[in-house]
Amino acid sequence: MRLMIRERNYIRANSLLKFQDEATWYKLYRERDPPSFVAMVLLTPEAFDFVLAVFIRFYDIKPGPGRPGRPTRVAHKLCALGIALTFYASTSEAKVLCNLFAVTPTTLLRVIAKAELALLQMLAVLPEASVVWPRAETTYQWANATQAREPLIAGVVAFVDGKNLRVQEPTNVHLQNAYYNGWLHTVYATGVLCFGIDG
Repeated sequence: MRLMIRERNYIRANSLLKFQDEATWYKLYRERDPPSFVAMVLLTPEAFDFVLAVFIRFYDIKPGPGRPGRPTRVAHKLCALGIALTFYASTSEAKVLCNLFAVTPTTLLRVIAKAELALLQMLAVLPEASVVWPRAETTYQWANATQAREPLIAGVVAFVDGKNLRVQEPTNVHLQNAYYNGWLHTVYATGVLCFGIDG
């Protein structure tokens, strides 16, 4: 939705770093500083590597539509995953992402589209990404543990939490109204999380 908004001025390839390996993203990946990593992609370096190991099976890098043998602008699959996760984890505009990853807007959009498809395929085969409800005996244990800590509460086996994800304001007024949160005075997409008492 953020990328539906068109701008007249855009970043051109000659204004970006000549070698993509010098981009901010690659420095962040090489340094592997956990707080910086979490701020960028919402994963620790170890968790990112775990996801990357499965992601690379589903994301193909092929030469672009230019001259035969011309190298792709995104040469590493770790960059494609970084682009997709940063796109989801931040409210940054496309031009900021272009500078972080040293790619043009066209390449950025193409990589996000391909990476989304690869992420969908990856999530379908990754057992850790599945949503499961605990067995009956586990729910009884959780309910007893909750009541042992808080005697007035009976039968609680999980907790629910909401997450507001900021999105760029769409130009379409009706679409903008659908995402506008009057209480928080900005545009959000809201999600709900349910997790067991064991975290």
